[in-house]
Amino acid sequence: MALIPQRRALLALQNDLTQFGGHVHALTGTVVAGGQAYLAVEHNVNGLWNAILHILYPVTDLDFLINPEAYPLQGQQNGARADLIVREINVNLAGPGYIPGRTFMYFEGKGGASADTALNIRAQMVNYLATAIGNVQGRACWAIGAKGDRVWFYRYTARHVGDNRMVPVDWDGIANTINSPNMRAGQMLAGYRISGGVPGTVGDWFTVQSILEHMSQNYASF
Repeated sequence: MALIPQRRALLALQNDLTQFGGHVHALTGTVVAGGQAYLAVEHNVNGLWNAILHILYPVTDLDFLINPEAYPLQGQQNGARADLIVREINVNLAGPGYIPGRTFMYFEGKGGASADTALNIRAQMVNYLATAIGNVQGRACWAIGAKGDRVWFYRYTARHVGDNRMVPVDWDGIANTINSPNMRAGQMLAGYRISGGVPGTVGDWFTVQSILEHMSQNYASF
């Protein structure tokens, strides 16, 4: 029996993301020792997005957990690992306790100084999800790739083939929903900037926030 993960109340989610956006704008414009940008290194990128995922997916009801350095399969101890995943928790009818279910969200981050490109990050996520628990059986999964202050959004569906498995998504501000442009559309190669690069400037944060809100509200039924 699978628990049905509870969606956060949209207004509360919006308020928390708006408030946290101020921290995002400050951090992305911060320069640390040696003149290096805060988000030039991977662990800072992952830490920032870990905080964002905890806003989107609060774990207080144990409907799911946010797992760092997670393998695709339960019990696996070597091979590829995801920086962060949001994984479903199911009731174990065969005995006491809970067992892991499918992945709702996969995040892969890179430091802004990394040589990795958006397409490298996308390929890494596709390879991971191809064997991930639950998703390999065809269940869909949101995916986020980030490099420094840039971010790309995708929807992964295992039963599809080729580029259609990992489809990039962006925001339709008129219809207030996501849409799926061509994989090589300019916006998908450039990504969104979560800040303007200077403390206090917002960059594409409002668009990013809209996409995150949509993903958080649409994960239990697809």
